[in-house]
Amino acid sequence: MNLTKRLRVAPGTRVRLDEVDPADTAGLSSKEDALPLFMEQQRRIGELEYRLYAENKRSLLIILQAMDAGGKDGTIRHVMGGLNPQSCRVTAFKAPTAEELRRDFLWRIHAAVPGR
Repeated sequence: MNLTKRLRVAPGTRVRLDEVDPADTAGLSSKEDALPLFMEQQRRIGELEYRLYAENKRSLLIILQAMDAGGKDGTIRHVMGGLNPQSCRVTAFKAPTAEELRRDFLWRIHAAVPGR
């Protein structure tokens, strides 16, 4: 199964979340079926992280946005578990301040992005 082809959103394509089934398991019937695929993808992420670091030309910014108890911590723990923690920086955002509420929702993220 090629999850990249199944889950990739082509550039310029609009995504309608109301059309996405939150119960979709991508054809995997159990955690036991998913584990080998997950382990392979985690290994691949670690390999790509090493290449990205060695090249020292590009960066990767991942923004996870969800309500409280929306699964952000679990996503970080599971998906990013294969990364070297020294290469990562995590910034948590609490309730927005009055100034942040006057701006678009990504404004405070821009201020936290590390310089190249």
